[in-house]
Amino acid sequence: VLFRSLAEESGYKRLVAACLNEIGGFYFDYGDFGEAEKKALSALQMRIDLRDSSAIVQSNNFLGEIYMKQGKYTEALQLFEFSMFILSVMKENPIEWAKPYCYQAIGSVLELKGDSASVESNKPQSIYYYDHAISNYLNSLEGWKKIDRNDGVAEIYDSLGHIYTKLGELNQA
Repeated sequence: VLFRSLAEESGYKRLVAACLNEIGGFYFDYGDFGEAEKKALSALQMRIDLRDSSAIVQSNNFLGEIYMKQGKYTEALQLFEFSMFILSVMKENPIEWAKPYCYQAIGSVLELKGDSASVESNKPQSIYYYDHAISNYLNSLEGWKKIDRNDGVAEIYDSLGHIYTKLGELNQA
């Protein structure tokens, strides 16, 4: 809170937005998704006002994570896809991990949608979502490998293993 106050006094909006996002992260970690969302939305608005594309992507992704935890898969998917759109039109992408992260996040949402369809005994729909999740995970895997991020690579292999197990394709898992 002190850091945020100092940032606000300085008039440096980028720093204030970053602080709001971080504060939202603390609320997220403690399971208070409503407060996390409020802080993230405030940070996002500041970043939109500043026209800071990279920071907007980060705020969108954080909001997507919040919505994913709340089971708001459609909203989460829209935010992650919008982040991918922003990244695709940026002349420079200073966040090298952003695209693989977005692909991974989209894959995670689609996997969760597949799980929901599976619980509802809608096998064709679950297969549809799982197949699209796999596609996004594979795009993410390529990106993580390209920037030599073994933590991302490991997470993707884990996620792919789970989906292939759900599909009964144990030889792929």
